[in-house]
Amino acid sequence: MSATREQLLARYGSLLSIYGPLLSEDGRQLMQLYYDEDLSLAEIAQTRDLSRQAVSGALQRQRRLLDRYESVLKLSEREAWMHKHISLLKSHLQMGQTTKALSLLDDIGRQLGEN
Repeated sequence: MSATREQLLARYGSLLSIYGPLLSEDGRQLMQLYYDEDLSLAEIAQTRDLSRQAVSGALQRQRRLLDRYESVLKLSEREAWMHKHISLLKSHLQMGQTTKALSLLDDIGRQLGEN
């Protein structure tokens, strides 16, 4: 199943916020124009004096880099895991489920590399 445009915008916008500093200045700017400022390929091409195809190719290369960084470092995946578990922790605490909350705290500690 292929991702929708909105899902792709969200994914690469998130990856860009995490790994953007690892991209070249030019690559990061192109990604920001497309994903953060929602400019079209044609609009970016016009502002950069490039062809639409050149912009498309450059964005594709930057997306591959972001995907590679995430496949190795998994910072986005880890962040999503932490948000989910912190939300569960809050829920257990609000319901007075101390044992479950402590178990989740142990899981979070292990994820953070604590003993």
